[in-house]
Amino acid sequence: MTGVQTCALPIFEQLRAVNITRMLISPLHNLGDLLLRSGDLEQAAAAFKEALRLAGLHGFLYQINLNAGFLGYVIARMGQVEEGAAMLAEARRGLQPIQNEQFAIQQLRLLDAEVAHMLGQSPRARRELEEMLADFQSTSELSLAQWAQEALSRIERDRGTSFIETPEEPESQPASPDEDTVRTRPLR
Repeated sequence: MTGVQTCALPIFEQLRAVNITRMLISPLHNLGDLLLRSGDLEQAAAAFKEALRLAGLHGFLYQINLNAGFLGYVIARMGQVEEGAAMLAEARRGLQPIQNEQFAIQQLRLLDAEVAHMLGQSPRARRELEEMLADFQSTSELSLAQWAQEALSRIERDRGTSFIETPEEPESQPASPDEDTVRTRPLR
């Protein structure tokens, strides 16, 4: 049992005892997020599945799509990349019409970029993460900016490249999503 589980299980048992399932959805999502960040993918998937199930019982579209997106990401990380990518894409589409949920939409965008890298679309993933990083920094969304930077660093580490600015390159050139970005170069 991990430290996260040791601390969280008594709290969840108290919430379950109250028998108000709608009160479990957000804590289950947060537990799934903590487990994901600690690397416990199996338990993270279980938490997101349970939050998704409960959100479905109550018809909470926001929570359904948010948890489905995170679950898709976890599934991709567990090796079923195409299945996870499809679930994440569907969740992103489901969140679009829900107003005032920009933070959740941005979270799923970040997850989607990482899954794109898993699918072999690293240049697209890097470009999207670079755009998001600039947007998040300009709007002072510091937690999202840090997330984008960490995701970009993981991709750069996987690819053996470094995040290097090249200001002499004209920025007006159109870029194909299948080409490397001008901001990275192979490490020697």
